[in-house]
Amino acid sequence: MKFERSPVIRLQTPILILLFVLPFSSSGARNAQIQYLETRTNEPFGYLIVHLEPTYPVDRVHLQTNPDEPHRVAIVFPGVRFSPTKVQLTRLECLRSWNIRSIESPTISTELILNLAPDCRARLSTTKGIVTVTFEHHPAAALPQSYRLGPDDLLSIEIAAQPALNTRVRVDRDGTIALPIVGIIHVEGKTTEQLTGELNQAFAEFYPEPGVRVTIVKYGHLRVTVEGAVHRPGEIAIQPNTTLADVIHEAGGLLEKAAREIEVVHPLPDGTSETEIILPEQWPFYVVRPGDRIRVPTARFIYITGEVEHPGTYAWTREMTLRSVLDMAGGLRETASSQIYIIRTREDRTETLTLTLPEDPEDPLWNTPIEPH
Repeated sequence: MKFERSPVIRLQTPILILLFVLPFSSSGARNAQIQYLETRTNEPFGYLIVHLEPTYPVDRVHLQTNPDEPHRVAIVFPGVRFSPTKVQLTRLECLRSWNIRSIESPTISTELILNLAPDCRARLSTTKGIVTVTFEHHPAAALPQSYRLGPDDLLSIEIAAQPALNTRVRVDRDGTIALPIVGIIHVEGKTTEQLTGELNQAFAEFYPEPGVRVTIVKYGHLRVTVEGAVHRPGEIAIQPNTTLADVIHEAGGLLEKAAREIEVVHPLPDGTSETEIILPEQWPFYVVRPGDRIRVPTARFIYITGEVEHPGTYAWTREMTLRSVLDMAGGLRETASSQIYIIRTREDRTETLTLTLPEDPEDPLWNTPIEPH
């Protein structure tokens, strides 16, 4: 194994990366098989275990999600045929249904598609020959009891003493609501507890024990701000259970140039903020908070050419490794050699890194990260 420079491939903007895979190889690796599947319930929300051959490089397995189908995730097994001898899958609280999709072209892979219950998410972990999908409950973010009512909030008003007066009413732009018998009530700036007490007093003139109950059906003035590479940046109205996938959809979706790692900046009570980096597989389960600033940066790209199945341009992500880059390109062709050139072009110079791919799938060179300075 020969390195012209550091064994860690690092990128810097502006950048051009060309990954050349040269011809010549004796034979491709044989395809692995899923041996059996099982679910277990001795965890709060259960988990699913996929048993593969011990030599299969499980770090290739990854989660795929689609913002348009937030409760559907796919576990992708590159180079794997689905032919288990044993399947023991039962319905779990978080797992509504599942199915298997086998792909033969252009490369062999298997997708285990999971349909999750609302407020649930799947987390992937791996060990030698085993992939574990742990299901977790991810309830809607709770708002503090001190939430102040405002315009466009939709309220449910129930009067136990006279159910015929039960109603739903939206707070007007002037901060008021109109109710039967008691008339116009100013509610803006009040908590539901304060409004409940005020309405009990108002209805007590007509019913000795009115038993008023006020709940918020839909929040009208919770907002997040979306910036960057989306079709409609700006303020987005949210609810307590709005996910990042929902926000992206409301913002018109991502532009082609958008990165897939999104920054979410949370304002803190002391005037500072904290930033989280949210990966695509987390979008359907990541619940945003009121006041969040969501930044969608422009993607950086790598260019893969030579003896791979799908040469082309690919968006850079933080978790990229040499193995994942080759997997994204469909793997090596049968004519590929083990020699790879990584060319990094900067404003004032071009650097070339020469690598010899190891035969051992566990060799740490496969996990060489590709990341910016």
